[in-house]
Amino acid sequence: MKILMPSYIPWHNADGSQPNFLDATVSGGIEKFMRDIYLNFQDEIIPVVIYKDQIKDTWKIIGAAVNKHKPDVIFLNRPAHYKYVKQFDLPIVFIDHRPVDRPPQVLSMGDEYLDMLEYGVHIYFVSERQFAYHQETMKKKSNVIVTRDDIKGFAAPSFIADTNFEVLDDRPYDIVTIGRNDRQKDPFFVHKINKDQTLHSLVMTNDIITGDEERDKYAEKSLKWTGNNQTTLYNLPHDQVMNKLAQAKVYVSTCPQESWGITALEALSRGVPVILCTDSSNMHSSQEIAADSSHIRLINKGASTKEYLTLIEELSIMSCDKRKEISEMTVNKHSKENWIKSYRNMFDLAATREKRLTTLEELF
Repeated sequence: MKILMPSYIPWHNADGSQPNFLDATVSGGIEKFMRDIYLNFQDEIIPVVIYKDQIKDTWKIIGAAVNKHKPDVIFLNRPAHYKYVKQFDLPIVFIDHRPVDRPPQVLSMGDEYLDMLEYGVHIYFVSERQFAYHQETMKKKSNVIVTRDDIKGFAAPSFIADTNFEVLDDRPYDIVTIGRNDRQKDPFFVHKINKDQTLHSLVMTNDIITGDEERDKYAEKSLKWTGNNQTTLYNLPHDQVMNKLAQAKVYVSTCPQESWGITALEALSRGVPVILCTDSSNMHSSQEIAADSSHIRLINKGASTKEYLTLIEELSIMSCDKRKEISEMTVNKHSKENWIKSYRNMFDLAATREKRLTTLEELF
C-alpha cells in the first residue's frame, strides 16, 4: 500500500534554514507525529512537506506527488489540505489535531466537515474532549451537526516505544515542562510559578521563528529569561528530553487548549505525576491519557502561586513505588504495538473504498 502524507510546517529555524521533520529535534506534536508515522510505516508512507514560503504552490506540489506516486490512500493531518486532494477521488484518512480553541479557521470548519463526510473521508479526532468541543463549536457557529456516528473514532497521536529505562528515585528538578515557545503553549509559565526561585524549574523549548508577530514576540522575550534555579534548554534531541523528564519530580502541562498532550504522556511514562492547567471548564484533554486518575491533578491556570506550590509539594514527595506504578500502567496503555495496530487497521479500512481517479492526467 502507498500512503501519501501531505504536511505543512509553518515555521523555520532561527538560522533561517528549513526544518526537517525527521530530525531527532522536533518542535511540536505535529512534527513528532509525522516522524512517528513515517518511521513506523516507512515502506508505505510518502511524505510531502510544504513549507511556509511554498504555500501558494500547495496544489502543484500535492498534485505532482499524486501523479508521481499514484497512492492508494491520502493521509491528512491538516484540514486545509482536503480541498487540494478531494479532486483525485482517492480514499482519505483525516486526523483532526486542532487544539481546543476558536481561531478563525475553526469557525469555518462546519461546511468543510459536511463536504468531507459526503465525500466519505474517514475522520478521526484525538480525544473525547477535543471532539466534544469542536462538535459544539460547529453547531453554534455553522449550524452543522456532527455526531459520534459520523466519525470513525479516536486516534492517539503517540505511544511509548522505549521501555528500557529505570524509574529514578533521585530527581533534581522540582517542576518541568516541555512546549513550543509561544504564548499558547506558554512554557515559561513554569518559571513564573517558581518566581521566588525556591524550587528548581526546568523548561525545554525551541527557538524557532514562525513569522507570527505575537508568537515571535513571546519567544524573543523568553530568550532573555534568567533566574537562579530556573533552567531553560533549547532544541534538545528527543532522547535527551526523555532523560531530563526522568529527573523531574512533577510535570506541568501549561496549555489548557491541548487537543491530546504528547508531553504529558511522555512524563507519565517516566513516573512523573502531571499537573494539568485548565481553563474555566476545569477539564483537560490529557486526562484521557492517564491510566489512573491518581496520576494527574487538575488546577485552573489562574490559580494562585500558593495553590500551585501546595500541589507541587504534594506530588513531589510521591514514593518511588507509586512512580513505578505510573510508569508501568502508562507504558502498558500506550504501547507501540497497540499504536501501530490501530493505524494499520485505519489505513486498511480506508483502502477498501473504491477508487476511480488517481492521476492528474485522468483529471484533465
